[in-house]
Amino acid sequence: MKTSRIISALFIAGLVLMISSMDANAQRGKSNARNATIEDASGTFEPRDFCSNIPNITEEQRAKINELRTSHLKEATQHRNKMDELRARKRTLMSGERVDLKEIDKIIDEMSALQNAQMKSRARHHQEIRNLLTEEQRVFFDARGPKGDRKMMKKDQRRMHR
Repeated sequence: MKTSRIISALFIAGLVLMISSMDANAQRGKSNARNATIEDASGTFEPRDFCSNIPNITEEQRAKINELRTSHLKEATQHRNKMDELRARKRTLMSGERVDLKEIDKIIDEMSALQNAQMKSRARHHQEIRNLLTEEQRVFFDARGPKGDRKMMKKDQRRMHR
């Protein structure tokens, strides 16, 4: 009798804790670094762009970086779409009545090859941007990246995967 009351009390406490944490999570504001604004020398606020954290960047550098970024984003979108298709296909094969492990292995190999291509593309893009920068700008870019602090970038990545 006493054991069932303790179990019931623990269950209710867990339920209350779960509900209150969901409520607290729902109350978080949206903080998106990509939509942030920056204040320029005149005191006006402008949308933050991809290269805003690189010191002394010229308009010519900014234009070339944005051009590189656009082509890289097109390529990355194609990679992401293909990866999504492969994930869906793998999920379908794994949940079917007759599971074909050879086909699943083939899809896993394709996914690995695609991830490899994505990493190489990111590294190539990073080096293309570095080649446009001066020595001082490269040091800053290597330390913080084009968007800012690495911690903030990790936080954005976690938020995107929710």
